[in-house]
Amino acid sequence: MPTNTRLETPRLILRRYELSEAQRMCDLLADGTVAALVPGWPENMTPEQMQAMIKEDHEQDEKGVASHLGIELKKTGELIGVAKLVHVVPEHKHGGFGYWIGTEYRSKGYMTEAVKAAVKHWFETFDFVRMIAHHMQGNDASGKVLLNAGFKEEGTFRKHVAHRGKYVDAIFYGILREELKY
Repeated sequence: MPTNTRLETPRLILRRYELSEAQRMCDLLADGTVAALVPGWPENMTPEQMQAMIKEDHEQDEKGVASHLGIELKKTGELIGVAKLVHVVPEHKHGGFGYWIGTEYRSKGYMTEAVKAAVKHWFETFDFVRMIAHHMQGNDASGKVLLNAGFKEEGTFRKHVAHRGKYVDAIFYGILREELKY
């Protein structure tokens, strides 16, 4: 997977995020809202934890088994979120991804714009037939992003995700290559 990926949309640039952006990412997560919705994330991620995660993400990208993209707001140059392709199954030509965005940037259409660009790129780069994503029960905003990006709800996996000491349901969505309208 090329690590120099740069995708542009009308309002955003999707590109590799760097170690130097660990503090910015922690700041975006500081209010705890995002971490509460992302399975397995600690409530307060430290810059050191974030740097370790970024290093691991870069290693996966370089091996071609994942793709991690920072979401930058064009007008300010600020990192506002992340889109991550983290589950690649080459033999079946499908992949799974996740994403997050800082609280102050929600409900502005940024994430739908980013997901559309990233999904199109991943379909082309990895020659996928299908892509999936899921969110924890109760994160309806994430489901709305996926529906707005053309995904279809495919079902609920009961007690699928361990999160903060309990198991929660996950709602799964999918899209096929031929369903892409962008």
